[in-house]
Amino acid sequence: MVDRNMLWINPCVNIYMTVSNITRLLSGIFILLSFSSCIEYKDVEFLGITDYSINKLDTEDVRITLFLKIKNPNTYNIKIKKSAFDLYLNGKKLGKAKMLDDIKLEKNRSQVHEVVFEGDIKKITQGIFSNLGVLFGGTAKLRVTGKIKAKAYGIGKKFDVDVTEKIKASDFKF
Repeated sequence: MVDRNMLWINPCVNIYMTVSNITRLLSGIFILLSFSSCIEYKDVEFLGITDYSINKLDTEDVRITLFLKIKNPNTYNIKIKKSAFDLYLNGKKLGKAKMLDDIKLEKNRSQVHEVVFEGDIKKITQGIFSNLGVLFGGTAKLRVTGKIKAKAYGIGKKFDVDVTEKIKASDFKF
Protein backbone atom coordinates (compact mmCIF):
# COMPACT_ATOMS: atom_id res chain seq x y z
CA MET A 1 0.00 0.00 0.00
CA VAL A 2 1.32 3.47 -0.97
CA ASP A 3 1.34 6.33 1.52
CA ARG A 4 -0.91 9.26 0.48
CA ASN A 5 2.03 11.69 0.87
CA MET A 6 4.05 9.76 -1.70
CA LEU A 7 3.69 10.09 -5.45
CA TRP A 8 4.85 7.39 -7.78
CA ILE A 9 6.84 8.97 -10.63
CA ASN A 10 8.31 6.19 -12.79
CA PRO A 11 6.92 2.65 -12.75
CA CYS A 12 10.04 1.20 -14.45
CA VAL A 13 12.53 2.46 -11.89
CA ASN A 14 10.20 2.33 -8.90
CA ILE A 15 11.24 5.77 -7.57
CA TYR A 16 9.05 7.59 -5.10
CA MET A 17 9.11 11.33 -4.44
CA THR A 18 7.30 13.03 -1.64
CA VAL A 19 4.86 15.80 -2.43
CA SER A 20 7.12 18.25 -0.58
CA ASN A 21 10.07 17.32 -2.85
CA ILE A 22 7.95 17.92 -5.94
CA THR A 23 6.78 21.24 -4.49
CA ARG A 24 10.41 22.29 -3.88
CA LEU A 25 11.40 21.25 -7.40
CA LEU A 26 8.55 23.18 -9.01
CA SER A 27 9.29 26.21 -6.80
CA GLY A 28 12.93 26.15 -7.89
CA ILE A 29 11.97 25.97 -11.56
CA PHE A 30 9.53 28.86 -11.08
CA ILE A 31 12.19 31.00 -9.39
CA LEU A 32 14.72 30.30 -12.16
CA LEU A 33 12.19 31.20 -14.84
CA SER A 34 11.29 34.38 -12.96
CA PHE A 35 14.93 35.50 -12.80
CA SER A 36 15.61 34.63 -16.42
CA SER A 37 12.84 36.95 -17.57
CA CYS A 38 14.51 39.83 -15.66
CA ILE A 39 17.76 39.52 -17.63
CA GLU A 40 17.70 42.05 -20.43
CA TYR A 41 20.36 41.72 -23.11
CA LYS A 42 21.75 44.74 -24.94
CA ASP A 43 24.10 44.30 -27.88
CA VAL A 44 27.80 44.61 -27.07
CA GLU A 45 29.39 47.37 -29.16
CA PHE A 46 32.71 47.03 -30.98
CA LEU A 47 34.22 50.54 -30.92
CA GLY A 48 37.37 49.86 -32.92
CA ILE A 49 40.99 48.74 -32.84
CA THR A 50 43.15 51.08 -30.76
CA ASP A 51 46.51 49.39 -31.40
CA TYR A 52 48.15 46.13 -32.42
CA SER A 53 51.48 44.37 -32.25
CA ILE A 54 53.05 41.41 -34.01
CA ASN A 55 54.36 39.14 -31.25
CA LYS A 56 55.59 36.19 -33.29
CA LEU A 57 56.48 35.91 -36.94
CA ASP A 58 58.28 32.79 -38.13
CA THR A 59 58.04 30.26 -40.95
CA GLU A 60 55.03 28.53 -39.39
CA ASP A 61 52.85 30.97 -37.47
CA VAL A 62 52.04 34.59 -36.97
CA ARG A 63 50.77 35.82 -33.61
CA ILE A 64 49.12 39.23 -33.54
CA THR A 65 47.78 41.09 -30.54
CA LEU A 66 44.90 43.46 -31.22
CA PHE A 67 43.75 46.00 -28.68
CA LEU A 68 39.99 46.13 -29.19
CA LYS A 69 37.77 48.76 -27.61
CA ILE A 70 34.50 47.08 -26.61
CA LYS A 71 31.50 48.45 -24.72
CA ASN A 72 29.31 46.17 -22.59
CA PRO A 73 26.11 48.13 -21.80
CA ASN A 74 24.60 45.23 -19.84
CA THR A 75 24.22 45.03 -16.06
CA TYR A 76 26.20 41.79 -15.93
CA ASN A 77 29.65 40.58 -16.97
CA ILE A 78 29.98 38.63 -20.21
CA LYS A 79 32.70 36.11 -20.95
CA ILE A 80 33.74 35.64 -24.59
CA LYS A 81 35.16 32.16 -25.15
CA LYS A 82 38.11 31.31 -27.41
CA SER A 83 36.94 31.35 -31.02
CA ALA A 84 38.24 30.77 -34.54
CA PHE A 85 37.63 33.04 -37.51
CA ASP A 86 38.07 32.89 -41.27
CA LEU A 87 40.00 35.79 -42.82
CA TYR A 88 39.41 37.05 -46.36
CA LEU A 89 41.23 39.76 -48.32
CA ASN A 90 39.30 41.07 -51.33
CA GLY A 91 37.20 37.91 -51.29
CA LYS A 92 40.16 35.49 -51.24
CA LYS A 93 40.53 33.31 -48.16
CA LEU A 94 43.67 34.04 -46.15
CA GLY A 95 43.14 31.24 -43.67
CA LYS A 96 42.02 30.90 -40.07
CA ALA A 97 42.91 32.99 -37.05
CA LYS A 98 42.08 31.79 -33.57
CA MET A 99 41.76 33.63 -30.29
CA LEU A 100 44.14 32.19 -27.71
CA ASP A 101 42.40 33.43 -24.55
CA ASP A 102 38.91 34.14 -23.23
CA ILE A 103 37.85 37.77 -22.73
CA LYS A 104 35.86 39.13 -19.79
CA LEU A 105 33.65 42.12 -20.63
CA GLU A 106 32.88 43.92 -17.39
CA LYS A 107 29.35 45.22 -16.87
CA ASN A 108 28.46 48.80 -17.87
CA ARG A 109 31.97 49.59 -19.11
CA SER A 110 33.89 50.49 -22.23
CA GLN A 111 37.31 48.90 -22.08
CA VAL A 112 40.26 48.10 -24.29
CA HIS A 113 40.85 44.35 -24.36
CA GLU A 114 44.07 42.69 -25.44
CA VAL A 115 43.12 39.85 -27.80
CA VAL A 116 45.80 37.51 -29.17
CA PHE A 117 45.19 35.81 -32.51
CA GLU A 118 47.31 33.13 -34.14
CA GLY A 119 47.26 32.01 -37.76
CA ASP A 120 49.16 30.00 -40.39
CA ILE A 121 51.71 32.36 -41.97
CA LYS A 122 51.91 30.41 -45.26
CA LYS A 123 48.23 30.80 -46.09
CA ILE A 124 48.10 34.40 -44.93
CA THR A 125 51.13 35.48 -47.02
CA GLN A 126 49.76 33.69 -50.09
CA GLY A 127 46.55 35.68 -49.76
CA ILE A 128 48.37 38.97 -49.23
CA PHE A 129 50.69 38.47 -52.22
CA SER A 130 47.71 37.67 -54.42
CA ASN A 131 46.54 41.21 -53.56
CA LEU A 132 49.77 43.14 -54.25
CA GLY A 133 47.85 46.38 -54.76
CA VAL A 134 47.42 46.62 -51.00
CA LEU A 135 51.19 46.54 -50.47
CA PHE A 136 51.74 49.42 -52.90
CA GLY A 137 49.34 51.91 -51.38
CA GLY A 138 46.01 50.59 -52.57
CA THR A 139 43.07 49.65 -50.39
CA ALA A 140 41.51 46.27 -49.79
CA LYS A 141 38.57 44.77 -47.98
CA LEU A 142 39.45 42.60 -45.00
CA ARG A 143 36.58 40.36 -43.98
CA VAL A 144 36.39 38.35 -40.76
CA THR A 145 33.73 35.66 -40.36
CA GLY A 146 32.99 33.04 -37.74
CA LYS A 147 31.11 32.46 -34.52
CA ILE A 148 31.69 33.79 -31.02
CA LYS A 149 30.42 32.01 -27.94
CA ALA A 150 29.47 34.31 -25.08
CA LYS A 151 28.48 33.30 -21.54
CA ALA A 152 26.65 35.14 -18.79
CA TYR A 153 25.19 33.60 -15.63
CA GLY A 154 26.30 30.18 -16.89
CA ILE A 155 24.15 30.47 -20.01
CA GLY A 156 25.98 30.39 -23.34
CA LYS A 157 24.94 31.67 -26.73
CA LYS A 158 26.67 31.72 -30.10
CA PHE A 159 26.73 34.84 -32.23
CA ASP A 160 27.65 35.12 -35.89
CA VAL A 161 30.52 37.46 -36.75
CA ASP A 162 30.79 38.95 -40.22
CA VAL A 163 32.80 42.17 -40.27
CA THR A 164 34.32 43.86 -43.32
CA GLU A 165 36.81 46.72 -43.01
CA LYS A 166 38.68 48.69 -45.66
CA ILE A 167 42.41 48.61 -45.01
CA LYS A 168 45.49 50.25 -46.56
CA ALA A 169 49.16 49.34 -46.35
CA SER A 170 49.81 52.57 -44.43
CA ASP A 171 47.58 51.23 -41.62
CA PHE A 172 50.23 48.64 -40.76
CA LYS A 173 53.41 49.31 -38.76
CA PHE A 174 56.12 46.99 -40.09
